[in-house]
Amino acid sequence: MSFSVQRDASPAQSIDLATARTLVKQAFDQWSTADCPVDPVACADGDATGKNPSITVSDLGPVSCDQVE
Repeated sequence: MSFSVQRDASPAQSIDLATARTLVKQAFDQWSTADCPVDPVACADGDATGKNPSITVSDLGPVSCDQVE
């Protein structure tokens, strides 16, 4: 999976490009380091396999776009 962040990030929220890219990367890192449960339906506490989802994420760099895609 890949992602890009709008070049001017979110000036209305006072979030610059470097911060936005860091936050998006951290969010994807949470997915890739999640501990898969033995029973994915029950998802009980302590029900962990020690395995992680097989997801790879690449930051394709900033883009200049005014449309969400």
